[in-house]
Amino acid sequence: MKRFLSILVIVIFTFSCQETEDKFEDTISPEAEAFLNEFLQVVENDFFDSYSYNYTWKKSQIDQALLDLTKGARKIEDTYIALDKVFEMIGDDKSYVINSRGEIVAGDKNAFDCIPGQKQTPALPSSIAYLDIPTSQISPEDLAFAIQDKIRGRELEATDAWIIDLRSLTGGHFEAMLAGLGPILGDGVLGAFFYRDDKKEEWEYKNGASYVGGVQRVAVSNSMEVLSPLPKVAVLIDGSTCREGEQIFAAILKRPNTQSFGNATAGRAFLEGEKNLPDGHKLYFVEAMLMDRESNLTIFPNLHPDGNSSVTVNFDDVFEWLGIED
Repeated sequence: MKRFLSILVIVIFTFSCQETEDKFEDTISPEAEAFLNEFLQVVENDFFDSYSYNYTWKKSQIDQALLDLTKGARKIEDTYIALDKVFEMIGDDKSYVINSRGEIVAGDKNAFDCIPGQKQTPALPSSIAYLDIPTSQISPEDLAFAIQDKIRGRELEATDAWIIDLRSLTGGHFEAMLAGLGPILGDGVLGAFFYRDDKKEEWEYKNGASYVGGVQRVAVSNSMEVLSPLPKVAVLIDGSTCREGEQIFAAILKRPNTQSFGNATAGRAFLEGEKNLPDGHKLYFVEAMLMDRESNLTIFPNLHPDGNSSVTVNFDDVFEWLGIED
């Protein structure tokens, strides 16, 4: 009898331990859970309206999906598949998460694919000024001055029209480029960032400086004015026009006496927000859409040229519009 009771106690104890172990294996660790909760908080509170709305609307479905995907998750790395699922369920294919090594671990795996291309530009008559944006790592003030200095140099040569080449412009300091190009873009409101809850931050150029949300950002000392108040401008874009390059193109949209040529931009025509997550992770997300100078939302996520697109810029079309004879 005693032997039977001993065996029964051992069986019950073993079963109890096994049950506890099974429950432990199905439970997400505090570290992984904290990481996931911080991520979800940003999605709900900071993502652009359409995505945060989708999250709220599908929250019960998302919670169930995450419960299934994170069973037994012990490390933060075990939650990456859950982050991908959230992006998928809210319809967001542009946000992404990087780890402490700068590697994309969830979301848009192509987010870093803003690669400069090979630009080919034929010889131009002296009456047509060609302008591309310096990409060297210099201060915002120096960048704005360098752009205006290029414009000033060509203005002295009796320029009738401009070609602004935004191909291979994959980033840079937006406010500095806005200040530098201001004499050609024109004074006043040039566009805006459009945030959740209908909040808007307008971009402006006035008195030789760029402004965003009414705050002066970059000023050019001894700023210039173009000789012709509204010169003809041809803008060149393609798939290598990315991020801040796309923002600058949005500032050119709807400018009078302007035509764009080339192909669709890279597809990151929005303002990218950034939030820190635990263990050196960072979450990058669509924080705001772009608006043109007439307060129209631009097409998301790619911007397109006027007229027909072409794989490469068709300079015959450019020259015809500028009035250049062969």
